[in-house]
Amino acid sequence: MLNEDNPDVILVTSSQLNLTSSITSDKKNSNSDLNQCRTITNLLKNNNDEYAIIKNKKKVSSGIWLKFGLPARKKDKNSNQYDVIPNYSSCFKCFHTYRFIDSCTSSMRDHKCPQEISKGQQQLTLHHASPTLSASSSSSSSRSIILSQIIKQKKENIKKLFVQWVVTSMRPFQIISDSGLEVIMQECLNIGRELHMENVQVEQILCTDRTVRNELVKQAELERKGLQQLIFSCAQSGRLSISPDIWTDNYRKIVYLGATAHMVDEKFVYYSFDLFCTEFKDKKTGENILKLIQEQLSLYKVDEYMDLITFVTDRGSNFIKGLKQYRLMFCVAHRLNGILKKTFFQFSTTNKQTPTKSQSIVSNEMTPMKTSIVVQQPSPEIMLNDDQIDEEEKIALEEWNDEDDDAETIDYSMLNLSSIPWNAQEIIETIRQSMTLISLKTNLNRQIQLLNEARDNDEQQQHSPFTTIHQCSQIRWLSVYDLLESIKRSHEPLRALLLECKQLYLSI
Repeated sequence: MLNEDNPDVILVTSSQLNLTSSITSDKKNSNSDLNQCRTITNLLKNNNDEYAIIKNKKKVSSGIWLKFGLPARKKDKNSNQYDVIPNYSSCFKCFHTYRFIDSCTSSMRDHKCPQEISKGQQQLTLHHASPTLSASSSSSSSRSIILSQIIKQKKENIKKLFVQWVVTSMRPFQIISDSGLEVIMQECLNIGRELHMENVQVEQILCTDRTVRNELVKQAELERKGLQQLIFSCAQSGRLSISPDIWTDNYRKIVYLGATAHMVDEKFVYYSFDLFCTEFKDKKTGENILKLIQEQLSLYKVDEYMDLITFVTDRGSNFIKGLKQYRLMFCVAHRLNGILKKTFFQFSTTNKQTPTKSQSIVSNEMTPMKTSIVVQQPSPEIMLNDDQIDEEEKIALEEWNDEDDDAETIDYSMLNLSSIPWNAQEIIETIRQSMTLISLKTNLNRQIQLLNEARDNDEQQQHSPFTTIHQCSQIRWLSVYDLLESIKRSHEPLRALLLECKQLYLSI
């Protein structure tokens, strides 16, 4: 309907706007497109409680998206989430809406915002009495246009240099959006601005890798001094907890001892950060572990307060022996990991000297045509070598067996799959089928990535909900959860891909 005060303004209620098929489909009639644009514009102006303009969250390179956004409608009155009206873009200032298809921004570039024009007219009115100021404003405007053209040209050059860098040095594309690179480039621009009259070469600014390593040592020392007072005060009052652990770089074959600090200050603010990570060159005995921990804590002046520090470790005999004289707590995550491994038959209890044999579960399956014997092998997560069993997990399982030794207790690890409850069988079968996907992981992940790219190009989708299939480790149970979670998030494309290659029998 028309506004009686202003016949040129079309007032449309939210119930009169069809935001489904009429908007998403391509309009053959240009008048219909124009009416839809006017309708959306008026809704943005007159019904801002329900309609709004949101930023384009896609990775866009055009600077026009600083002035334009995507019109959207609230999902419900009590929600802050919006549904984007596809194939349209709106000006943030004047709400003028354009048809937007196939990433074409030409119509938006030709837009002359009334808000900006009115500001320009006010400036012209203020300076109308001064021809000198008017001429100065005109020259400033021309310089601004020339500057924008130069920046556009330089941006194209930078884009080409980025491509050459990524290709020739085999760098990931994500390095372009790294915040550290942005800071370095901004500092280079600042240097050029300050020394614009000087002929400065790149070699005069860049430093060698050895210089960076030396600077890292200096900055690490400064950071330690900055944290020293906080750690010292927390250690004195017994509010400091340290979690040490040993890990090995399998590529370089170097053993490290690292520790994470957890503390709460006097204002009850919680802190957690990596305290140290240093190479472990000696034997991994309890005495050597204690010696290295004391050496690292001395850097923070808290080695004298170790009796007030709570240490949280696994059940490794070397950590227990080295820290037995201090406040020691065992990590519950390692205990849960050992229990879950025990529950799902993840390793055998044979000695290292005895050759290990894989236990098979045999079941007869009858069909009208034939009788076959199916041998069900444990999954890769179930079959582990003894070398992969952590010592603390052995101790945890032994304690668990001693504490829970009861005549009425059923040891499920001694049962076969057909003897356990049906709901437990379904869980194990789901895990086994999920692990089967790992053999197809490379090809499936690539297909999922292609689907993600296709959805990114779709104007109706702002974020892709899919993820790739994650590899699970045969040592840590939590990695199986990570695998199952990744399959759940990519359930839709996985079903489509497996159906296409006729492998839907995997029952995902």
